[in-house]
Amino acid sequence: MRNIRTMANHQQRRASKTGYHQHTLDTMPSRSLKLSPDLDDAIERRAKALGYPSLSAYIKGLARYDLLCQGPHTMTLPWSSLPLVEQDKLDAKLLRLSKTGVGERGQLLKRIVHGTATV
Repeated sequence: MRNIRTMANHQQRRASKTGYHQHTLDTMPSRSLKLSPDLDDAIERRAKALGYPSLSAYIKGLARYDLLCQGPHTMTLPWSSLPLVEQDKLDAKLLRLSKTGVGERGQLLKRIVHGTATV
């Protein structure tokens, strides 16, 4: 697992949990995030493909997009409660998809547009 440091807006909550603050030069608190190697590789690839300057910028972009849309997480929320071994299998599949550069939803949409989708 790789630890990724991300910025957090809840400095006091973090302080009460850990007893200390981790500050960057601009005094923003940070958090650790553990990712499987496959998920780490997949998001690095995706961030680079989209042109994000860093992994941190990509993660912030995802969070901002989610907060902007306020949509349900009907697919990914159930994944979060799966055993880690099952989550690792999903991460491996996501890595394979990231290597091809084509997501499954994109493929379905393409088949629908071309009239070849079966429901």
